[in-house]
Amino acid sequence: MKDRKKFILQEFGVITCPKCGKGMVECVQEDMTEGQEADYDAGFNHPYECQDCGYWGLFDVESIYAPEEEDKWEDPEIEELIKINKVDASSFEEIIENALKSKCFIEAISLIHNVIEVYLRSKIELFISGDETRLQLLKEKFKPEYLKDYNLICYLFGLIKKEDYKNMNKFNKDRNNVIHELLKRSMTIEKMKNIAKNGRKIQLKLSPLNHSEEDIKKILKEFDKLTK
Repeated sequence: MKDRKKFILQEFGVITCPKCGKGMVECVQEDMTEGQEADYDAGFNHPYECQDCGYWGLFDVESIYAPEEEDKWEDPEIEELIKINKVDASSFEEIIENALKSKCFIEAISLIHNVIEVYLRSKIELFISGDETRLQLLKEKFKPEYLKDYNLICYLFGLIKKEDYKNMNKFNKDRNNVIHELLKRSMTIEKMKNIAKNGRKIQLKLSPLNHSEEDIKKILKEFDKLTK
C-alpha cells in the first residue's frame, strides 16, 4: 500500500488474517478526511495489518468490540466518579490541581479526560430523565463506551456547542497520543502541559460548579504559575 507509512501500530486486535490465518494488529490512520473520521468513529474501516504475511485491510469493529448482549454503558470506574460528582464535584478540582502542582501531566491528562467523560454522561442522564426506554434505545443505537461516544451524543442532542464538540475531539485524540504512543515516540513536557491545559479549559466549562468565564480565565492563568 502506497500510504502505509501513515499507519502506526497501536495494539493487538482480534482480527484473523484472511490470507494466513494469524492474528492481525490494529493500526491508526493519520491525516484522515472528515468523512473517514466519521466512519472510523462509528466503528467502520479500521485498518489492520498482519505482521506475518503483510496483508493489510479495512475491517468493521463494532461486532468485535461491542457485542449485542453487552451493555457498554457500564464502567465501574466512571460509575464511581459519577457518584463522587453527585456528592461533591469540587473534589475533582483538588485532585487535578495536586497532579498539576506535582507536574504529573500524564496523570492530570487522564484525570481530566475521565472527569470530562463523567460530565458528559451526567448531561445525557439528566436529559433522559429516567426514561428507561429512551436510555435503552440510546445504548442499542450508539453503544456508548468512550468519551468520543458521549461527546457525539451530547452534540447530537444539542447539549453542547459545536466548538466544544470539536475541542473535545481534539483533546481526546491528543490524550490518546499521550497514553498510547508515548513509549513509541518522544513528546516534550511542554506539549503534554499544553494538552493538559486545553483539557482543563474544557473540563471547567462543563463542570456542574458553573464556573463563569472570568473564573475560568483566572484558573487558567493560575495554571501557568502552578506548572512552572
